[in-house]
This record gives sequence, structure tokens and C-alpha cells, in this order.
Amino acid sequence: MSTPYVSTQIQEALKPAIDELLNSIREVELDMNDGLINPIEDIVNYIIHSLMEQLFAATSYDQYSMSSAISILECCKLTLFDEHLKPAIRQSKYDCNMENFD
Repeated sequence: MSTPYVSTQIQEALKPAIDELLNSIREVELDMNDGLINPIEDIVNYIIHSLMEQLFAATSYDQYSMSSAISILECCKLTLFDEHLKPAIRQSKYDCNMENFD
């Protein structure tokens, strides 16, 4: 993930915790049999929701903190789009000889 706004030092410090969380997600997903339709999506949604709840609980969920939470999610969405979907769409448009995409 390209995150120029987070220093390499911070990314490296957080990587072990992220790796541990990913391992936990994989273990839970493998062990799950409780009828969830999309287990990985449901698990990740739960984790992100829980993180946001805990991060912003100290601010009593005021309008500013909820706006910040939404901004964080929107930034993440746009970063994923720019890194993974936009290049594929651009290539698809190029392959079909369509111009003016951006």
C-alpha cells in the first residue's frame, strides 16, 4: 500500500501487529461455520467498525470525530481504488481503444 503520509518508520512499527491481525482473521475465517454469507467481508467490516468505535469513543462521538472517521474510510477507499482498480480500468479502456479516461 502506498502511504506517503505515514512514515516508513511508523509503517514498520505497525507491521507486526497488522500481520498478527491478518493471521487471526485467517484462523477465524477457516474455523467459521456460523452462516455468514461473506465471512471475510463481515470479519473485516467488524474489525474496522470496532477500531473506529474505539479510536473515537474518547471524543464522545461528536460531529467532528465522526466526520474524521468517515474521512479516514473514504481516504482508504480512494487509495485502494487508485492502486488496484484504476490501473485495470485504464488498461481495459486502452485495450478497447477508448480515450479520455481519468
